[in-house]
Amino acid sequence: MIIAVCHIFIGIFAATTNDLAVVIMMSIFMVAYVITNGPIIWLYVSEIVSDAALGFCLFILWSFVLLLSLSTNFLMESFLRPQGVFWIFGAFSLGGAYFNYQFAKETHGLSDKEKKTLYSKDYYVIQRPKENNLLIFDSAGNSN
Repeated sequence: MIIAVCHIFIGIFAATTNDLAVVIMMSIFMVAYVITNGPIIWLYVSEIVSDAALGFCLFILWSFVLLLSLSTNFLMESFLRPQGVFWIFGAFSLGGAYFNYQFAKETHGLSDKEKKTLYSKDYYVIQRPKENNLLIFDSAGNSN
């Protein structure tokens, strides 16, 4: 959410040609990116998918990095100008924050096997050896 707000404000300040405010917001964006969800997706994917699917997921992530790298300069010089590009980035960031809030599940305290079944469609019964109890996960990843 912070990242989306930064993008939107960068667009607003770019539209008003307030260069100092753009630099300040970009600095805030960089700090916010590093301390929030920005780099976490790379770690989260490696925790929740099987080893066979990890290569595909990383391919998709790097493909989007390449797509952004190739298209950003073109978009900045198009009819959108920098402010429009940052407003689009802000809209996508808001969509990503909503998606993350609705669908991402917590992995803290789960074993590797539990993390891998977090998003599966079937029910899984997992034995926790230390606690000697069964955890039953439904298709939403909720334990009973």
